[in-house]
Parts: sequence; structure tokens; C-alpha cells
Amino acid sequence: MISYSSWVSKSVRVTDTNLDPENPRIPPTPSPLPQLELIHLFCRHYEVHALAKSIAEDGYFPDERIVVIEQDGSTIVLEGNRRISALKVLMNPDLAPDEMKSKFQRLAEIVDRKLIAQFDALVAPRRNAATKLILEKHTQQSVLSWSPLMKAEFYRKMTEQGTSTNEIAKQYNLSVSTVHSFVRTSRIYRLALAVDLSPEVRELVSDPQRFPISTLERVYDNGDSRKGLSRS
Repeated sequence: MISYSSWVSKSVRVTDTNLDPENPRIPPTPSPLPQLELIHLFCRHYEVHALAKSIAEDGYFPDERIVVIEQDGSTIVLEGNRRISALKVLMNPDLAPDEMKSKFQRLAEIVDRKLIAQFDALVAPRRNAATKLILEKHTQQSVLSWSPLMKAEFYRKMTEQGTSTNEIAKQYNLSVSTVHSFVRTSRIYRLALAVDLSPEVRELVSDPQRFPISTLERVYDNGDSRKGLSRS
């Protein structure tokens, strides 16, 4: 059993934090995305403007503790990337995507930046210590839920970090076959990302919130299609 009460709590400046490039909401990439690209991705796809609007109009409610990890001299946000994205663009609207800057600028004009410049965070002793806490949060209605594809990425990353499928199944009350299925889904998705696609199709494929992974799995289960993906 993990004792979260033993974790250190600290006040962290928004400008001193980094979004997590390993967050399951982020599509797989050959190398970690730069921080500005991560902010743009969250703003465009994960309702950051609505969250920023709520913060600007009603204040920041620390009802759900943000979880961070100290790694290689950086403070990385493990849980709360959407909220930190909202705080970052309220502090500096120029960080927002070009097409959204004016919207965030209007919000920034009505928020007291001194009140959102820092936040209380729970510091996880290591990344995998926070996995159960994070997964449980994203099965609640109050949190923007992960899509099946995001869950697949989450479990695959755990296996890459050395956790066996049996351990994952036991820890999250899943069957081993379910864990295998999630990992297989993630691998199929990565094959799709490696295919030469038109810009319009790539935009859809690169969005793990909207991409219909079940359709791709049916295509992959067709032998000829599988060979085509594997050669790409």
C-alpha cells in the first residue's frame, strides 16, 4: 500500500514547471515534444480555454492536488497538466497557439496573476509511485476522462518501465488479457503513426482523444492490412 501522506507538499511557481511529455494525452513521438508544443496541444484539444475561463472568472480552486516529480533538475507535472497549461497561458497569453491568443489575452486581462503565480503540489518520490493515484483520478466524472487509446498508452509505458502485465493486472484489478489487449492497441497505434499520411488524416490520427482506434484494430486484424502497416 502506498502512503501518500508521506509525500512532501511544496509551493511551486507556475513558470518553474514543465508539462509531462509522457502524459497519456500526448500522441507518441520519436522524441519528447518541446514545452511550447505541449502547451499548444493541450490548448487545442483538451478544453484548456474553458478551464482558464473558470479560473479567471471564479478563481483557482485547489480542490485536486497537482502531483509533480523532481527529475534532472526540473519539476515535471505528472497530474494536472491541463490546469498548469491554463495557468501558464493566463500568466503569458503569448504561449497560446496563434489562433487562440486573443481569447486567452482577454482572460489574462481580468485575472490577478499574482494569485495564480504559484500552486501547492504533492511531490511523488518517483514516477511509478504516482501511477495508481493518477489512473484512479481519470476514472472519475470530475476529470476529463482518458480515451481507451490514452489508457493503452499508459499501460504500455508501464511495461516499458519494467512492470509486468501480471503486476499491472493485479494492481489495477484487470485481467491479464485486458492488459495485453491495451498494450497491443498501443502498438497498433504506433504503427499507424509511422504511415505516410495526408496532413488532414495525420491531424486526426495524432489526436488520441478523438481517433477511432477500434476501427484501426479491425483493419489491422485483416491480414493484408496488417502486412501493409508493418511494412510502413
